[in-house]
Amino acid sequence: MSGGIFVSYRRADSRHVAGRLGDRLVDHFGPERVFIDVETIEPGADFGEAVIRALGASRVLVVVIGPGWLSAVSRRGGRRLDDPDDLVRVEVGTALERGLRVIPVLVEDAVMPGWDELPSDLAGLARRNALPVRHETFRDDAKRLVTALEQALAAGPARAERLAASIDDKSLRARALCGGARAVAATAPERAASLVNEATRLAGFTADARDQARVQAAVASATAALDCTAAEAIAVSVAEPASKAWALCDVARAAAVTDRKHAAGLFDAAARACALVDDAWLKASAMMSVTVETAAVDPAQAVQFVDGIAVPALQAAALAAIGRELTKQASAPRRPWPLIIGAPRSGTSP
Repeated sequence: MSGGIFVSYRRADSRHVAGRLGDRLVDHFGPERVFIDVETIEPGADFGEAVIRALGASRVLVVVIGPGWLSAVSRRGGRRLDDPDDLVRVEVGTALERGLRVIPVLVEDAVMPGWDELPSDLAGLARRNALPVRHETFRDDAKRLVTALEQALAAGPARAERLAASIDDKSLRARALCGGARAVAATAPERAASLVNEATRLAGFTADARDQARVQAAVASATAALDCTAAEAIAVSVAEPASKAWALCDVARAAAVTDRKHAAGLFDAAARACALVDDAWLKASAMMSVTVETAAVDPAQAVQFVDGIAVPALQAAALAAIGRELTKQASAPRRPWPLIIGAPRSGTSP
């Protein structure tokens, strides 16, 4: 489902509308590009693992928000969004942290939640422009959603750069420029460096400490495709632990191409940064990302990080990622023994 669409919703809140929207999206984009849990998860599959894997293959998250989305209560009596293991929170929080395009869809006269009503890791959702979908105008509203998704999925580097220039928020603009830099680093390194320089300049105008850390992490990630040494220096300087961890992982992945031992040290540093995160869900999400990224380079090292993931759904996803990498290694063709010049042939005396 590479380049796909993930539909997030609460069943008790907006199941029927989400199902109708899902049908429209499947009809237009095809079932292989749309993830909606009831339709997409195979019987017997681990739900949390399937969700995290689908998010990793998606470019856009559609969040269907009904009247009870914000205030839904768990069986234990607490607000579900306040539970770090709430799957809707995991879905939206993971998408925001990974930089996916997030489109809130308001149904049944729901209103957009304010940042102060959301957990800290979901606060960025409040800044996303929402699309209302009403029963009376469902067909036209669904068409507008399809158009918005087409534009998001079709955005290439040039379009992404133009969109970044139109963003007023300097922090968001800088991170968008870094995304454009990563996209063109292999084909136009000079242009990528220019975009990174502009993002670095914008970081100086970001007053909020956490936003500034995220911009620095994005700059480090974009720089990793151009200069690993410079990228590492930027990543190490990031003050906020979760952002530092993600930046170090991106640098480690780039460094692993030429120096796996140094990459292992960077992954260890990323795991240590995760341990300093205060928020329980954010810590688990960051550690899961570190574990998954490490698994792609060294599954044995990744195993050491699993116990640091306190959210079961995220821990299951990390273990699944390690398992997939181990399976790949086990099934990879082994190198034949080298031919030793001068060795005795079969049937001859030494």
